[in-house]
Amino acid sequence: MLVGNFLNYKDRTTLRVVLPVTFEKLLGLFEEKTEILTSCDSHDFKCVYLNCSFYQEEYSGLDLEVVNDIAEAFTKAEKSHTDKELAAYFEKYDFKSINSIDNCKFYGSKEAFVNKLYEKYGLTDIKFLWTTIDNFLDDEAVFEEFCLAGNSYQATNGIVVEVE
Repeated sequence: MLVGNFLNYKDRTTLRVVLPVTFEKLLGLFEEKTEILTSCDSHDFKCVYLNCSFYQEEYSGLDLEVVNDIAEAFTKAEKSHTDKELAAYFEKYDFKSINSIDNCKFYGSKEAFVNKLYEKYGLTDIKFLWTTIDNFLDDEAVFEEFCLAGNSYQATNGIVVEVE
């Protein structure tokens, strides 16, 4: 669930709203809170903060339609990805880039990612320098280099995110 804090620039009141939300509903919620609506123009209401259980971000002011687009993309991402995958994604990316989550592959662990490399390049049991490729790839520094070269990263929760 994505929540936004909206600011009415006319009277400086703020309201926390579950997204997506229509402009009419937003007006109704502000009117309910303040009892007197000081503005009916959509340009007077801006989202200044977005948050979910994985990530929060402050903004100078996003229009309602931009926020609703982000909320719809976030809802779609929630349906197709686990909580751990979303948390891993938001370690590097923000809400505005949520549509690019479809360009990412998620691996449950470093081992799963390395196994994908083995399969993709046929590396298992091939001799390399003083050891086999799979032992060489188990080295943390080598793994990090593979991540950097392959546009990937390992999140703090252990999920490896590969951007295609």
